[in-house]
Amino acid sequence: MPHKKKKNQTNCITTVASFGVFCFLPVCKVPFRDKCHCNLSLCAETTVGALARVLREDWKRSTELATNIVYIFFCFSSFSQFHTVIAHFKIGSLCMSIVEHELKKYDLWLEELNTKKQANILFKCLQNSTLIFINIRKTLTRPSVA
Repeated sequence: MPHKKKKNQTNCITTVASFGVFCFLPVCKVPFRDKCHCNLSLCAETTVGALARVLREDWKRSTELATNIVYIFFCFSSFSQFHTVIAHFKIGSLCMSIVEHELKKYDLWLEELNTKKQANILFKCLQNSTLIFINIRKTLTRPSVA
């Protein structure tokens, strides 16, 4: 029977992963021409594989984590020695799936916003109509001065 993670454990793991990826970002931004970064290309397959797995499993839980990992892949893609590794783990396909999902989510948010705006306009119209009817009622029930 597979072990299920509790919600708190998942949030903690996602937070730790976000922090780790955030700390890794500056290393990826520095050009790989420096000797100290040449060693990174030796463990590229392991690094990309681990990042791909985290992205595949946790991208819906944390937009920040997904954005940082995709940015790391973007940095890696600038160098031809990483192209085969990135292709092997199907990073392009995964990124496109994430973009499609986010676009659908954006469309739903716009739809919801428009629905709320329409409901707000309807509420204001009903509120104004109610005030008009109250004023008419007061006018009609007011005793006439003769």
